[in-house]
Amino acid sequence: MQHYSQELELSVIGVIAVYYADVRQYIGLLQPEDFYFDLPRAVFSAYSSAQSGDIDIWLVASKLTQEQSDCLKQGIAIVYTSANFPAYVSELKALSQARRLTAAATAMISGGEVSLDKLKKLVQDEESNNFSLSYKDKAMRSIDDHVAGLGVKPKRIYTGLSKLDKMSGGIRVPSVFMVGAYPSVGKTAFALNIAANQDKPVVFFSLEMSGGMIYERLESAELKIDYGLFSAWELGAGYKSVITEYAKDLKNRVYCFDDVYHVEQHGGIIASIKPAAVFVDYVQKVRTHVKTDSRRAEIDYISGMYKRFAKDYDCVIFLLSQLARGSNNNNAPTMSSLKESGALEADGDYVGILHRPYVFDKKNHGPEEAVLLLDKNKFGETGVFNLHFEGRYQKFYEAETSADKPNNKNSNKAPVFTRLEGGAPPPQFAQGRL
Repeated sequence: MQHYSQELELSVIGVIAVYYADVRQYIGLLQPEDFYFDLPRAVFSAYSSAQSGDIDIWLVASKLTQEQSDCLKQGIAIVYTSANFPAYVSELKALSQARRLTAAATAMISGGEVSLDKLKKLVQDEESNNFSLSYKDKAMRSIDDHVAGLGVKPKRIYTGLSKLDKMSGGIRVPSVFMVGAYPSVGKTAFALNIAANQDKPVVFFSLEMSGGMIYERLESAELKIDYGLFSAWELGAGYKSVITEYAKDLKNRVYCFDDVYHVEQHGGIIASIKPAAVFVDYVQKVRTHVKTDSRRAEIDYISGMYKRFAKDYDCVIFLLSQLARGSNNNNAPTMSSLKESGALEADGDYVGILHRPYVFDKKNHGPEEAVLLLDKNKFGETGVFNLHFEGRYQKFYEAETSADKPNNKNSNKAPVFTRLEGGAPPPQFAQGRL
């Protein structure tokens, strides 16, 4: 019986080369001697000795011999996904163990020192070195970490919407927060409002708008500059001075990428920057190098990858999503309206649906009316939050309705909107253009 597989060894180095950021936590379980064939062993050694959290596969390949480089290309050619890598590692370790046991038993027999007790001890020694024990240790450590952390304040992301933050206790880290909305409702503005509320670095993947447009919206919302002035090229020197100063702060807090479309690239960037929160605008625009049978299967795979990124890199990932148009758009949609849903709905620890009735019914609704439906909260309550959208600043505020006021019998009154942050633009902007 053969205790080796060339195809398996090629698959392992292929996955490591293409999906290093996703599987690096498993690489330490392998040793070069686990590889039977010389070329895959040499390629693995090059990766395992690189000592880097973000490896460039071509930089590693440039240091290989021609034969080793050809071997790496063979491995990459047969790889379609990283999902099976733990199973590859398990199988490779099992084959390696079988080879060692066979060699040791053969040596024992040829030396005439064979005995049942010695064979048992040989197997026990191998079992004690078996990598599966590290999984048991890891599981036990996770329980110890949980108990030790009971008195420690857990990590949270706060949205800046006080009622949502109070009800949820803050968005748990790690987690995935799906934000669904129809086009033109304001999901980009909503995401940027949350991003601006963070005091730790965030990453914003903009797959529809340029980086410049994203920064314009941030500046409009946070500096209370009429967004129309950016489009009209009517920013005076006073505005430019304030924006320049604000941009210095953005450099260290908001990292925007507008030219990265594949989920695998997103994983590498997240691993490198280690942000507190990640925003993807929007998930239906994301692609993958993995071959799938349908677009729905591709979205399912992409959604699962973001779920993994949140856990691996200890962050909150906000996935913005289009909604499938229904026959009655005037009614607030639910998470079942998520376009190409299924995995999106399942993978989201939180699912928030943003809705502005004015987009579909301009006669009966004002442009400022907005609602956030928290339709899924894996960790607690769900609910509906009235918002106020101020278009000229691309800003969502919390809205106070009559139902929020004690001893008020007029619970059906129209919402009375109050700003979260005190409201009025800074004095230098109060008179309009500077």
